[in-house]
Formats: sequence, structure tokens, C-alpha cells
Amino acid sequence: MTLQVIDLKCRCMVAPMIISISGVDCAGKSTQIELLEAHLRQNGKQPQRMWYRPGYSPELDSLRALIRKIRPNAIPTPGDSAQREKTFSNPKLQKRWATAAIWDTLLQYALKLRGLNLIGKTIICDRYLQDALLDLELRFPELNTRQWKSVKRLKSLCPEPDKAFLLMLPHDVFLERLIQKNEPFPDAPEMRERRFLAYQSLASTGNFIVINGDRPIADVQQSIVEALGQ
Repeated sequence: MTLQVIDLKCRCMVAPMIISISGVDCAGKSTQIELLEAHLRQNGKQPQRMWYRPGYSPELDSLRALIRKIRPNAIPTPGDSAQREKTFSNPKLQKRWATAAIWDTLLQYALKLRGLNLIGKTIICDRYLQDALLDLELRFPELNTRQWKSVKRLKSLCPEPDKAFLLMLPHDVFLERLIQKNEPFPDAPEMRERRFLAYQSLASTGNFIVINGDRPIADVQQSIVEALGQ
């Protein structure tokens, strides 16, 4: 009994971690995060999941809802609509939106995420900073956001993950799974290809533990757990 208590205490004293799981759509990120959460709980941790896409935090969602209430036509409604495309074709609006998204990312990662980690939380990030920056680049390529001083400052302020995983798929498997997923508002084919190639480039940077998501689920989970040293 004494040994069991000591073992439990030792597990709970393990340092908190920031774990990021990125990758192409349909690579199994959500499944692997759920399995990892269960594994960490079995080992004395209480992981917290964090999902974020730039510009779509609860704070900005609430602000948009308020603006729509005050001025119904000021902001287009969510979804794939002609009004939305027309609105975001305005260069000035694009820059304002991207700027707001960068500040929003700063709030979510440099402040909220770092704060949770400092108080002892283990956080699993479903997407992280590189995914956020990639989204901005793909959505507004003409803005060249990677070169913005605010983006460079953002990168310096956001905490580095203890482990960063990138789930990839062979291109044909990626396309097949997208068809099976049947999303209501899928990326246009050109955007889909650009996103896949962008993740391929990230996989070659050496900043991630790259895992083939086309392997059996249990094998992918084992690779993640082994990389964490759990």
C-alpha cells in the first residue's frame, strides 16, 4: 500500500508539459489526442486540450456576435457565401482581420497557454503556432504575414512545445479520406493542394516528430507515447 501511494505521488510530480499535435486533415489528430489524454490520465496527469484557429477564439466570436447584433450587415455570417468572399476581397479588411487574428493568437498562446502551463497544467494543443501561421499565409498570401514584425514577435513570445508531433499521410490516402469525410464547406482543390504541400514543407524542417497517420491507430499511439518517454 505504501509503495502504491509513493508511486502515485511520483507520477503526479512529473513536470507539466506542452504537447502539440499538428498535421494534414484526416490524419487522425483527434483520435490520437483522445488516446493520449486517456494515457496521461492513467499516468497521474490531468491533461487539458486546447484547440484554436486564428481569429476564431471564444473572445473574438463573442465580439463578432455583438457587432452583428448592433450592425447586422457589418460582418458576413459564417460559412461559404458569396457575401463573405466579396467582403474579404477588400485588402484593407484583410489586413485588419489578419492583425486581429495575430493579436488573438498572442492572447491564446503567449498568455493563456503559458499561464496554464505555469500553474502546472499539461496541455495538448490540437494545432499550434505553425498551423496558425500557415492558415494566415494560405488565406491571405498577398499580405506576406510571415514577414510582419508582429508575427516575428509572436513567435518569440509563444512557448515552445516540449514535444511537437506532425501527422502526415500519403497524398492519395489524404485525398481518399477527404472524400470520405465529406465536409460541408471543404477547401477548394487548389487550396487543398497548397495546404498539403505546406505541411510537407513543415515536415522537412526538423522541428517536428513526423508520424505517418496511415499506420494502424494503435501503432501511431505507441509512437507518440514512446516519443514522450511515458
